[in-house]
Amino acid sequence: MKTPIENIEVIRRAKNLSREDVAKKLGVNLSAYGKIERGESKLTLERLYELATIFRMQPEEILIYNKSKKGNVTYVPIEAQAGFLTGHSQEYLECKTYHLPFIEGKDLYMIDAIGDSMYPTISPGDHIVIEQVEDPKTLQYGRAYVLVANEGCVIKRIHSHESPKKFMLKSDNLTYEPYEIGKDDIISIWLVKNYLLRTNLAPKNPIMFAENISPQQHKKTSK
Repeated sequence: MKTPIENIEVIRRAKNLSREDVAKKLGVNLSAYGKIERGESKLTLERLYELATIFRMQPEEILIYNKSKKGNVTYVPIEAQAGFLTGHSQEYLECKTYHLPFIEGKDLYMIDAIGDSMYPTISPGDHIVIEQVEDPKTLQYGRAYVLVANEGCVIKRIHSHESPKKFMLKSDNLTYEPYEIGKDDIISIWLVKNYLLRTNLAPKNPIMFAENISPQQHKKTSK
């Protein structure tokens, strides 16, 4: 991870600004600004705020630029969910990243729940925060997961099966009968880290309880 001083040069380049551009906006000569980027001059709080204004960023964004931050969640629109979860989408997705400080984890995503199989725990349209399971050995029986299989995508609680090659899947909605699934039929598994009550999360209406970090372009490539 780069230091805040190193971040200044990285951000300047990302904003397509020259050293001369920033020096002029700061009201200092090129030599003085060069010392700031090289860490030869102390970065004062006042200078940090001046740079934030020039870069059109918040001061804290300069300090944590390119740093993985706990609680960052990328919302995947409903129309992109199927392709995203299977990893077969070729489209660039206009996603939004939010900071939910009460949720910890890396590479978190948020999707909209479809169907009522997990009602009353999760209702159709609720937003669920998920994290991909890389190692099946970390699965915890009884917890809710999003399973992407050859026949579709479901939210279920995973339980053990008498066969080591299968899982038993159960719904919270008791009108749905438990059923088994072969492990070889599963494309990917995502742990449900948290779920949020139904709210419009479309980019044009950012949710009120989360801090909007930035719009991002995400691309999932074919496997």
